[in-house]
Amino acid sequence: MPSTTGRRSVKHKKILCGQCKLEVVENKDDFIECDNCSKIYHARCEKIDKKRFEHLLKNKDEEFLCQFCSGVNKSNIEKQLHRMEEKLNNIDRLMESVEFMSSKFENLMKNTFENSKRIENVEKENVKLKGEVKTLQETVKMLNDHRVKKDCIINGISVQENKNAVETVIEISETVGVEISESNIDEAYFLKKNNSNNKKQSLIVKFNTKSTKDKLMEAKNKLKNNDNTKQVYINDLLSKESLELFNYAKSLKTVGYNYIFTKGSRIFVKKSAINKPKIIHTKEDVDEILLEATTTNLRSRRSMRLLHASDDDTDDNDGQAAFVSPDQRN
Repeated sequence: MPSTTGRRSVKHKKILCGQCKLEVVENKDDFIECDNCSKIYHARCEKIDKKRFEHLLKNKDEEFLCQFCSGVNKSNIEKQLHRMEEKLNNIDRLMESVEFMSSKFENLMKNTFENSKRIENVEKENVKLKGEVKTLQETVKMLNDHRVKKDCIINGISVQENKNAVETVIEISETVGVEISESNIDEAYFLKKNNSNNKKQSLIVKFNTKSTKDKLMEAKNKLKNNDNTKQVYINDLLSKESLELFNYAKSLKTVGYNYIFTKGSRIFVKKSAINKPKIIHTKEDVDEILLEATTTNLRSRRSMRLLHASDDDTDDNDGQAAFVSPDQRN
């Protein structure tokens, strides 16, 4: 069927088919122009049947592509689809990685939260245990202090081979005017000397009643009135816990507390004879005083530095040369 006029019908003296390269006879052959490459093709070469050919001629807006162009486009489309498929696959793998990492992160956060709770519980338990240990230590100290509340230690006793510890205590009590008999003493014994060359000894005396001990403690200052007992000192016997605290409290001498003494099982400190004493219950009390004193000293030093700096500035402003140039120097 001959082509009609229009974009799909081309009139030319000699046209070659883009497929078979034979001449397209205008009034004899059915032919059509490709909308992509603009080449002319026999309908039979493009394998277009009559119905399809007539449809294309009547519908000029419908695109026609030759086998070559449609193959190229198809190839390009397939390549693009392949690339898109690869990208989609990459996206899928990325999403899987993201989901995996998200899952790991959630597990990590969950474990972190659980560990934080465990640590928090352990810390609470530690605080509780520390409180219980502290209470237990205070209880043990109190019991041991109570156990030795009727006891005292006498230091600086001259060695006398013919007298035992009980007789020595009775002699000392007579010196200060306190009546103590053997029946008032539950136990008395000398402590081993650390140095064999030392002619002075210490003894521990345990009284039957605290009142007997208190009478001796109240009169102990009278020992200084006797030449034979000037170097004899009577003190409360401290439990192991109180002795450790007493020795620890001696560190307060470094911050001006010159008086550290005991009364019963209690430990007191004060800076001078006229100051009111502070009672030391625990090592934390000592640490608190040390910290307060250290902070006060630092503030005082800072204030002094600022004061000196202010004085230096005043001197410069009063006419003293703050800077001398090289040519002004000798």
